[in-house]
Amino acid sequence: MIRVLYLYENLNIGGAEQLLVTTLKYLDYGKFKPLVYCIGKKGRLAEEVEKNGIPVKLLNKKSSLYNIGIVLELIKIFKRERPDVLHANLFYPGYFGRIAAFFAGVPVVIVTEHGTHSNLKKWYHYCIDFTLSFFTTKIIAVSCAVREYLLKYSRIRADKISVIYNAVDFERFDSVYDTDKDLIRSKLNFPGSDFLIGAVSNLAPWKGQHILLEAFRDVLKTFPEARLYIIGRDNNGFQHRLEKFAQENNFLEKVHFLGERRDVPQILRALDAFVLPSLSEGLGISLLEAMYLGLPAIASGTEGVLEIIEDNKDGLLFPPGDCKALAEKLIEVLKDREKAASLGVNAREKIKKRFSPQGYIEKLSALYLFK
Repeated sequence: MIRVLYLYENLNIGGAEQLLVTTLKYLDYGKFKPLVYCIGKKGRLAEEVEKNGIPVKLLNKKSSLYNIGIVLELIKIFKRERPDVLHANLFYPGYFGRIAAFFAGVPVVIVTEHGTHSNLKKWYHYCIDFTLSFFTTKIIAVSCAVREYLLKYSRIRADKISVIYNAVDFERFDSVYDTDKDLIRSKLNFPGSDFLIGAVSNLAPWKGQHILLEAFRDVLKTFPEARLYIIGRDNNGFQHRLEKFAQENNFLEKVHFLGERRDVPQILRALDAFVLPSLSEGLGISLLEAMYLGLPAIASGTEGVLEIIEDNKDGLLFPPGDCKALAEKLIEVLKDREKAASLGVNAREKIKKRFSPQGYIEKLSALYLFK
């Protein structure tokens, strides 16, 4: 039995954290025994992990580069738990976890890199990633774009990096796929006849919700009955800036900020179009999920997105940050319902073929066994 210790900052709702829930759902428990630790607090997704009988254990520490106490505690944990594999996600778990794993003698050390946010990292982050790569068995890049980002900015050796695309938990969405859209709208108290547009991601400048609002302002000139639903956790008061813009432009009543939600499948099923307006994106699990449900997706042509969408075949692309182009694409799918349906059908077929949880687990298991 291979003991795999998953290390996260927390299990708040997010793409990386949702991937853990999917991984633990499909992992072969005849081969692997999972252990889950968080450096900080649990977060809402911890409940879903623990429903499967896997306790989420906490360090209750605040991450900072100089908090050596986290490393010391992790060394004790690793020596007590004796994991065969450490699998850390994102920067701080990868930073503390790899140092502790070296001193504790963990045999296999894996880190997953999810983003291409070069504007969010400082020079010393890249130095740390480069140095710690020598103490890492494999670094998983969730797309080829993330792999190129690691090669360019962190100067990590190419043979250290494996590309494994994120997976969609098909079962989570299959239950709503055949449900009548009007019935779901009724249950969610959404209007039944309006054009509903949605976006799912944490609220932050690099996620591009301000671009979406500017575009939506133009969409309302053609479709005044349209409504916009934005799902995601607020970061540093960014939602207030978005609300202020909508209020100043007299369409705040058309925009609904739903916060963190676990009924995302139902919300997506209620929509007429999905938008991913990110200025930078490693891949985008919410985009994969929307496409699996057959929604026409409009996304900024950022690094990882270009590996998912073929423009005008299974989605529509617009230049990152170009609100006018986004507005034009939205108006196009709202006007041409036949094209919108075709995009959705093709999108669903692509996701089924390329982003299955079984395929993801097969590749991940090979790394755990270091084949």
